[in-house]
Amino acid sequence: MRAFVKRTIALGLAVLLAFPLSGCWNRKEINNIMIVLGAGIDVLPDGNVELTAQFFSPSASGGGTPSTSSPQSGASSSPGQTLVQSASGKTLAQAIDHLQKKSPRLLFWGHNKILMLGEAAAKRGVEAETDFFLRYSQTRERTRVIVCKGTAKEVLGIPPSYVISSVLGILNMVEQKFQIDRTLKDLAEGLLGESKAIALPYLDVGLDNKGKRNVEYFQGSALIKNGRMVGQLGNETSKGLLWAEGHSRWIEVSIEEPDGGGSIELSVTNSSAGLKPRIERGVWKFNIDIRANLYVIQNSTAWKLDNPLVLQQLERQINREIQQQIEETVRQLQKKNVDAFQMAQEFHRSYPREWKQAKGRWDEIFPELEVSATVHSRILRTGMANRPS
Repeated sequence: MRAFVKRTIALGLAVLLAFPLSGCWNRKEINNIMIVLGAGIDVLPDGNVELTAQFFSPSASGGGTPSTSSPQSGASSSPGQTLVQSASGKTLAQAIDHLQKKSPRLLFWGHNKILMLGEAAAKRGVEAETDFFLRYSQTRERTRVIVCKGTAKEVLGIPPSYVISSVLGILNMVEQKFQIDRTLKDLAEGLLGESKAIALPYLDVGLDNKGKRNVEYFQGSALIKNGRMVGQLGNETSKGLLWAEGHSRWIEVSIEEPDGGGSIELSVTNSSAGLKPRIERGVWKFNIDIRANLYVIQNSTAWKLDNPLVLQQLERQINREIQQQIEETVRQLQKKNVDAFQMAQEFHRSYPREWKQAKGRWDEIFPELEVSATVHSRILRTGMANRPS
């Protein structure tokens, strides 16, 4: 009798546990979806939002030869192994709805790699678009955010030269740390944080050897404050941001001889940064501490790099060079009153009581903030070649 009761109870539990199992009721078959690889946002002359999406094209990847024409208004094109389609609306939500109605398949945003903002859209404001993507269930918080020169529609429609998709090519450049790297999560934290500011990578398109405009490259940083693009830093003046974030892999340091006879070129192996806010006797200060390892890639001077004293002198000059790069970036940001280093967040963490009293005056404090850089560099390798005595 007891065995029968136990079996009955076990069977009943098994039946009850089976009810919550959803099975495949919400499955999305690959044949029924359009995979979005990248999205671009522009502003039309009438004030509407234009959304351009780049999709993976199964037919193009099957060996067909896709068209490489630039997309016309509302039309589609096929750069590489992708399709590009645009739609507009009063809001981004309406634009996505109109874009969906143009496709026989369901748009799938789970693989979206890049959110590209046209320059005009960035200057008008990005808060509404950021709000939509953060609320949308398919959004990936690690989607990269980029500002491009001109329109995002034009950039996404340019046929790629080396990869199957221009979006994947740009993503590779971002992951290689050619410039600062920002995600949708970073953008939201910057807009909602104490500084209300962030720097985004700025993309431009140049000409290849045949005169075709299809070579993407980063051209510094776009400065966002209070949700709008308010300025730009060039490649040289953006180096301080790269040092402060440990993204110095592609920064080359050049040290010249005093008489101009030659120079030593060095490449960065790795670096780290420490951000240290201080309040001393009512004076707000900020220090950026950099530790960098480098190696020599070319020496056209008469300096003997196998001499420890020469290396020590060279390291001191490297320290000054990196310090000047950081201080130049800080000067430009203070001139534009954009806290792209997000120093306000660091002061809030370290001095919550003082920050509570001063947060309403940050736009007055930041331009006058005493910012210094401390650099400790080390040359790990000088190479096998050396000049004869």
